[in-house]
Amino acid sequence: MTPSCRHTVSLGASALLSAMATVVSADALETFVEDRTRLFSEVCMASAPAFEALESTALAAGFEKSEGRLKFNEVLVSLKPSPDGTLCACQMTMLAPDFPLLLVTMVERLRADYPEWRHDDSLGGKGYSAYFTREGEDVVLELSPEKFEDHDMLVGWVVARRTCPV
Repeated sequence: MTPSCRHTVSLGASALLSAMATVVSADALETFVEDRTRLFSEVCMASAPAFEALESTALAAGFEKSEGRLKFNEVLVSLKPSPDGTLCACQMTMLAPDFPLLLVTMVERLRADYPEWRHDDSLGGKGYSAYFTREGEDVVLELSPEKFEDHDMLVGWVVARRTCPV
């Protein structure tokens, strides 16, 4: 199963970029990385594979719903169906001022929080993918770098073979 429900990152809000510019200082980087890692684990990973509780889980983790989107500072989370409707993905997009640090920290946290890993692959510094079983279903995790208006971003996907909840 590959995450064929990927969509290009299209955030498009100048307020979002303003928030991203002020979010990270050198002293706060470790806290920033830990917080983003916690959000991904508690929202996308925790709601897989059914994703039925994604919105309530995100709200409980500190996200706010605004203009139909779930946001936490510069972090956005949403469900993305594949074009044929056979896959559903939780997509979380976040600022990655130090992508290697964010990636390593996130992988370590997810391995500790979700020990059901069957296989994983480093993508040569370009990201990470893993396969695991969650509630008896195969699920794919993919973490990859993206660029958005000259900002380094991390896009995380948790993909299950099922239709997205309404």
